[in-house]
Formats: sequence, C-alpha cells, structure tokens
Amino acid sequence: KGMNDENVRGFRLGGELVELIFWVLIGLLVFSAVGLFWAQWVMGINVLHNPEILMSGEPSARRALILTQALSSIGTFVFPPLVWAYRRGKIGDMLALSRGISTSEILNGILLMVVAIPALNALVFFFQSIDYPSVFQSWLELSERNNRLVEQFIDMKGYGDLAINLFVMALLPAVGEELLFRGAIQPTLAKKVPLHAAIWITALLFGAMHQNLINLVPLTLLGGMIGYLRVWSGSLWLPILAHYTNNSLLLIFTFMMQQNDINEEVVNQVGTPGSGGFLAIFSILLVAFNLWLLKRSGEARRGQ
Repeated sequence: KGMNDENVRGFRLGGELVELIFWVLIGLLVFSAVGLFWAQWVMGINVLHNPEILMSGEPSARRALILTQALSSIGTFVFPPLVWAYRRGKIGDMLALSRGISTSEILNGILLMVVAIPALNALVFFFQSIDYPSVFQSWLELSERNNRLVEQFIDMKGYGDLAINLFVMALLPAVGEELLFRGAIQPTLAKKVPLHAAIWITALLFGAMHQNLINLVPLTLLGGMIGYLRVWSGSLWLPILAHYTNNSLLLIFTFMMQQNDINEEVVNQVGTPGSGGFLAIFSILLVAFNLWLLKRSGEARRGQ
C-alpha cells in the first residue's frame, strides 16, 4: 500500500509539471502570435516574411521588438504559473507571494547581487576563453543571436529607453521567471526529490532556458543562489527582488557608460584578470558572507 501511495504521489507531481509545461506552451504560442499580429498588421512591420527585420535597429522595428519581447515574456513566464496556481488554490499561497520579507532581507538581497558581479564576470570570462568543440557550434550560434538581441535593447538613447528596458528586460523577467522557476517548479520538485536537488535542477533549467552556452554555468549558479533565497525567506518576493537587482544593475551601469561616452564593456570587465583577479576572489567571499546572513535571517524568522 505504501508503495502504491508513493507511485500515486509521484504520478500526481509529474502531472503537475506536465500541466505547467502545457500552460507554458499555450502562453508562448498565444502571446507570441498576438505580438506578431500587432507588429505585422497594426505597426506595419513585415515580420512574417522577414523576422530579422526586428534586429535592424530602425525605430519602428525597435518598437515592434520591444512589444513582441514583452508579450513573449508574459506568455512564457507570467501567465503559465498564475493559471497553474489558480487551478490549485490561492495564487499567493501556491507561489509564496503571501509572505513578505524583512528590511534586512531586502538590503542583503540587493547587496548580494551587487557583490556577486565580479565573480559572475570572472566566470563568463573563463567560459568565453574556452575553445569549444564543433558539436557546440549550433548552441554558440544561438548564443550569439541572443547577444545581438540584447544589444538591440541596450542601445539606449535616453532616459525613456532606460525606463522601457527596466520594465521589459528587468522587471518582467524578474517577476515572470521567478514565478515559473522558484514559484512553481522548485517547490513542486522538492515534493519528490531532496530539497538541494530540487534547487539545483531548477537552477540548471533556469540557466539552460536562456539559451546561452557561455552563460550557462554563471546563470545556473545565480539560479541556485536565488533558489536558496526562496527557501530561507519562505517568500518569492526576495528572489524577485534579487533577480530584478541583477538585471537592472546591468542596464543602469550600461546606460551610465553610454551617456558618458565610456566603453560599456568596462562593466563586464570588473573581476576579470585584466581588472585584477583578486576582485573575483573578494566577491566570492562577500557572496558567501551575504548568503550566510540571509540564511541566519530566515532561520530567525522561522524560529519566531
């Protein structure tokens, strides 16, 4: 009987994840179709015959790119977990949105993302320096295409572009990706596998989802850190805050560099050997200390 109960429980959890994937596919198809329809027939951008026109840099194409990217993000990451959670009870409880976070958690969550920059840059630098076998060529080409897409966004002319990017490239991904990965996938996996395994499986999926071979390991480690924030705080708001901080810092630093005619790659060089490798080591120590503080904070709150 115990074995049968375990099989039923495993089947039920598998069904939950399958349903979540179903809503992801539905959201991606529907919202992307709406974006393409609007770009093609309302904005007059010939996307259907020439999808690459969105990468042309023309003002009208840039507006269409922003719209399609925003709708795709909503459809893929925001819509699915909300529907999935609604079908199972209160959305706030299912996705850990009902519980707030303390001031110290807010400050430490922001600081964690700031001090992690040199270490993450060092990892990206290392994986960029690898001579990858030809079997990875398709993945590298996809990574390069995604980089070109990002470059279209971060070519900011003024504060209006910055504000739009802070919404489309920082806030939407932070909210949506955390709803999906740390709000729905991680706790569902944790019902079937050990907690640490659930955190790192989710983190690997999070890293792979970005479709960038160079950033796979850095993003997986970042996802793992954020996964522990979800567990220690008992709230999804801390992962959302940390994720938004990470995204927005890149945009703000890049914008400041562009406005002052400074090579924006300066931001990405902090922590690499060229800027002094000791910064990466110092960054790792600060990240570890900050994670310890957040873990203690979470334990103290649960002990109250």
